[in-house]
Amino acid sequence: MFFTGVPVLTFVPHFFAVQIWYKLFLKEGSKMMRKAFLVGSVGCMIGVLAIGFMYASALDDMEDFEQSNYSELKPHFFNEKILGMHLIYHTKFCEYDGWRPPVHEPLLVLGMWMNGGEWGINISLEKRVALYQKFFPDKPVHLECSCAKMYSSTYHNDELFK
Repeated sequence: MFFTGVPVLTFVPHFFAVQIWYKLFLKEGSKMMRKAFLVGSVGCMIGVLAIGFMYASALDDMEDFEQSNYSELKPHFFNEKILGMHLIYHTKFCEYDGWRPPVHEPLLVLGMWMNGGEWGINISLEKRVALYQKFFPDKPVHLECSCAKMYSSTYHNDELFK
């Protein structure tokens, strides 16, 4: 695979970033273009940092949730996402990963990246389903389809959702 040139494709985004930087700041970019680029870049960085901090706060809430023997959970956007992680929400792609449902939450993935890949609580799938249904009764646990190629037919018939 190394000799086919495929690894070189990983550097395409870097090439574009260097090219944009060069044209904006060293060659022909106007002041307005530079300002727009900087405002957009800084805005994105601030957003990612905010997501990281909110996710870290939700991880603290998950520790409190675990210490309360799973009886008290603060209602928060990321608390719902963390409790539904790997049950409802994807965090990575794997086409042979069983019956995972097709909901992708990019904010959850960004929060994980910003916090070293931590994903909250480590409990069994059965207990996670029960807790999710208890604390978020208005949110569906069972969706209409599965992303996986293998075992997707068993998703609709799994005992966890009955």
